[in-house]
Amino acid sequence: KHRIRRLAAEVLRPIFQKGEALSFRSFLSLVQLVREQLKETLSREMEQIFLRYDMDSSGDLSKPEVAVLVAELGLNPRGKEDQMQIQRLLEEADADGSGDIDFHEFQTLMQVVLEMKQLKQRIKENMAGESLGLTARQISSLREAFFELDMSGDGELPFGTCKQVVSMLTQQHYTSVQLKDMLK
Repeated sequence: KHRIRRLAAEVLRPIFQKGEALSFRSFLSLVQLVREQLKETLSREMEQIFLRYDMDSSGDLSKPEVAVLVAELGLNPRGKEDQMQIQRLLEEADADGSGDIDFHEFQTLMQVVLEMKQLKQRIKENMAGESLGLTARQISSLREAFFELDMSGDGELPFGTCKQVVSMLTQQHYTSVQLKDMLK
């Protein structure tokens, strides 16, 4: 997530500094550019992952090898609809129709899977925010603030940072014990 934000900011900064706007078509082109640059950046990491799942060293992932990958990514189908979605995902990834997934297809598959997982996470976060009575705009603002504070990019804030934020928002000083009690 952190890499994507940094890359998007690099690309968008010159556009917005000039006060320009993007059409939807230009925005889609920008998304494609960011995805391609991210794919290149992650290529070496992906190659190591690919080789780990290519158990027979064939240079392609067979259906059983892909099944192990899918399970380890936490995409275990829970019903017929999930099975169909995963099947469609794999069929779309297998661009050459060989029945196996080569490295290029694997990169595309992994990118789509990561995006799916991020979307599912965002939906859960939105539901949690809505259950607290927050509007979509408030949730979006809080998400943006959270990721600005998430210096490591790992999706978690250190307890000290949380303590500072709560103190700033409430304009009261809390001890670590008091803050932990609030979170129980």
